[in-house]
Amino acid sequence: MEQEFKPEFANFIFHFRNRKWLDHYPTAFGLQKSCEGVSKRISFENKLHTAPEIFYLKEAEITNCFDTYMVDAKKWILER
Repeated sequence: MEQEFKPEFANFIFHFRNRKWLDHYPTAFGLQKSCEGVSKRISFENKLHTAPEIFYLKEAEITNCFDTYMVDAKKWILER
Protein backbone atom coordinates (compact mmCIF):
# COMPACT_ATOMS: atom_id res chain seq x y z
CA MET A 1 0.00 0.00 0.00
CA GLU A 2 2.84 2.43 0.77
CA GLN A 3 3.83 2.40 -2.92
CA GLU A 4 0.65 4.41 -3.63
CA PHE A 5 1.65 7.24 -1.27
CA LYS A 6 4.10 10.09 -1.55
CA PRO A 7 7.40 9.15 0.15
CA GLU A 8 6.81 11.47 3.12
CA PHE A 9 3.39 10.01 3.85
CA ALA A 10 4.61 6.45 3.30
CA ASN A 11 7.32 7.14 5.90
CA PHE A 12 4.67 8.40 8.32
CA ILE A 13 2.55 5.27 7.76
CA PHE A 14 5.62 3.08 8.29
CA HIS A 15 6.36 4.65 11.68
CA PHE A 16 2.66 4.77 12.56
CA ARG A 17 2.44 1.00 12.18
CA ASN A 18 5.83 0.02 13.60
CA ARG A 19 5.59 2.22 16.68
CA LYS A 20 1.98 1.13 17.22
CA TRP A 21 0.90 4.69 17.97
CA LEU A 22 -2.81 3.85 18.06
CA ASP A 23 -2.16 1.13 20.61
CA HIS A 24 -0.99 3.77 23.08
CA TYR A 25 -3.86 6.28 22.76
CA PRO A 26 -6.11 4.70 25.42
CA THR A 27 -3.27 4.55 27.96
CA ALA A 28 -1.77 7.12 30.34
CA PHE A 29 1.44 6.93 28.29
CA GLY A 30 -0.50 7.64 25.10
CA LEU A 31 -2.31 10.62 26.58
CA GLN A 32 0.96 12.08 27.84
CA LYS A 33 2.76 11.57 24.53
CA SER A 34 -0.16 12.97 22.52
CA CYS A 35 -0.32 16.09 24.66
CA GLU A 36 3.44 16.57 24.52
CA GLY A 37 3.47 16.16 20.75
CA VAL A 38 0.64 18.60 20.11
CA SER A 39 2.08 21.04 22.66
CA LYS A 40 5.35 21.17 20.73
CA ARG A 41 3.55 21.83 17.45
CA ILE A 42 1.35 24.69 18.70
CA SER A 43 2.79 27.99 17.53
CA PHE A 44 2.47 29.70 20.92
CA GLU A 45 3.66 28.94 24.43
CA ASN A 46 1.23 26.57 26.15
CA LYS A 47 0.84 24.13 29.00
CA LEU A 48 -0.89 21.34 27.09
CA HIS A 49 1.81 18.94 28.23
CA THR A 50 0.36 19.27 31.76
CA ALA A 51 -3.15 18.22 30.66
CA PRO A 52 -2.83 14.55 31.71
CA GLU A 53 -2.10 15.57 35.30
CA ILE A 54 -5.24 17.72 35.35
CA PHE A 55 -7.26 15.05 33.57
CA TYR A 56 -6.43 12.42 36.18
CA LEU A 57 -7.25 14.82 39.03
CA LYS A 58 -10.69 15.48 37.49
CA GLU A 59 -11.19 12.21 35.60
CA ALA A 60 -14.54 11.27 37.18
CA GLU A 61 -16.02 14.72 36.55
CA ILE A 62 -14.70 14.89 32.98
CA THR A 63 -15.92 11.37 32.21
CA ASN A 64 -19.36 12.17 33.60
CA CYS A 65 -19.59 15.33 31.46
CA PHE A 66 -18.43 13.44 28.39
CA ASP A 67 -20.93 10.62 28.94
CA THR A 68 -23.76 13.14 29.37
CA TYR A 69 -22.67 14.95 26.22
CA MET A 70 -22.54 11.71 24.23
CA VAL A 71 -26.14 10.82 25.17
CA ASP A 72 -27.29 14.19 23.83
CA ALA A 73 -24.99 14.02 20.79
CA LYS A 74 -26.28 10.58 19.79
CA LYS A 75 -29.90 11.77 20.06
CA TRP A 76 -29.12 14.84 17.97
CA ILE A 77 -27.33 12.83 15.28
CA LEU A 78 -30.04 10.18 15.08
CA GLU A 79 -32.74 12.85 14.68
CA ARG A 80 -31.10 14.20 11.52
